[in-house]
Amino acid sequence: MTLLATDRKMSFWRRPLGALAPALVLALAACTGTPVSQQVDTARAAVGPMTPLVRVADRLADNGHFAAAIPLYRQAYADGEGVRALSGLARALVGLGRYAEADAVLKRGGGTARASAEIALEEGEVNLAFGRPGLALAAFERALDVAESARAHSGRAVALDALGRHAAALESHRRAVELAGDDLNIRSNQALSQALHDDVETAVGALERIVADPRAQVQHRQNLVLAYVFAGEEDKAAQMAAIDLDSRSVGRTIAYFRELHTLPPVERVRALVYGAKTPERDLSDVAVLVIDESDDKAAAARRVVETAPPPPEPEPEPVGLPPLVDPEGWSVQVAAYRTADQLIRGQKLLWDRYADILGPLEPRRSEVDFGDRETPPRGFFYRLNAGPLKDYAEARAICDRLKAIGAPCWIRPPEPTEGRLPEAEPER
Repeated sequence: MTLLATDRKMSFWRRPLGALAPALVLALAACTGTPVSQQVDTARAAVGPMTPLVRVADRLADNGHFAAAIPLYRQAYADGEGVRALSGLARALVGLGRYAEADAVLKRGGGTARASAEIALEEGEVNLAFGRPGLALAAFERALDVAESARAHSGRAVALDALGRHAAALESHRRAVELAGDDLNIRSNQALSQALHDDVETAVGALERIVADPRAQVQHRQNLVLAYVFAGEEDKAAQMAAIDLDSRSVGRTIAYFRELHTLPPVERVRALVYGAKTPERDLSDVAVLVIDESDDKAAAARRVVETAPPPPEPEPEPVGLPPLVDPEGWSVQVAAYRTADQLIRGQKLLWDRYADILGPLEPRRSEVDFGDRETPPRGFFYRLNAGPLKDYAEARAICDRLKAIGAPCWIRPPEPTEGRLPEAEPER
């Protein structure tokens, strides 16, 4: 659907999109393209064995060499290789943005060719390019009748989104991802659909994972730019866009996505699906800029999305917690813990949180073992106390201040030894 996910070579162009400002957007050659060489090609398998000429043409097209593949497909069709040659020829023409020619080729197929999943897939993409989502949906569903594939489900989802049927589109995206496994384009289509329908948090997370993948390409990065803009993270959007675009184009792209965000979801989809495809574009167009991939670009994108994990919280320094075992004065109990580690962590936390009240007081400990009695509390506890205090009035004043800010506390009188440290918990 995508603004960006395709198996063809990526191109950008500048042009106005309806009432929207001119922007730099990706030229889609296909809305769902998983490279055929990287998937179980049930569509081709349903047609039968291919001739050597078509095999060479397919290899060229799979690698983005559409202009070189076209004459081979034409020759194969002249030699009697019907459905396979026509579908390949249409795919190559779509790869060059020559949708009108692809449309004519597909119409020429007719008859038994219409039973081919390959033909139906190309028809679906061409119909989307010409703003005919109803016909595109019918074509993708015809392809699914012949052979289920991730590409057909993803194309169907795009058509459904363009028709305003987002719930059904999400189900098709889900099935496409299920069939395609870790295919980045199919996953990117799903994430872009989510972003366009304001499930931005999910979309950003999915696209960040895609862009962090070493196989990610420009279309995935630019989809993430859109999601960042929709999420209000324009600094990140600019960083990501700048990996592939010059500074002027970065500004125009972000401005376009910002304006796109003001539209209702279905109009956003249509603006991208129809606006990112223009009939009769080919590589002779001087406005076309081919965006090359590089390891440096991929690494730069990963740096944007891979936020360093926060450093682990330092272990609290062990503190001296003298046992409150002799009648040394009144105290205020602020917590109780099962283990010495919990006691140490709790003391640090509470003395930091209530520094104004507890800071001047000495942290102290008493131990109590309630045993296995019928009513709680049961078992051994460390009590964390603040003291010693000179009398009940001072203890009450401290406890009242703690309770006033929501901290629990109990007043404890001078007390004898209440218990001993368990053998498994030696005193630190």
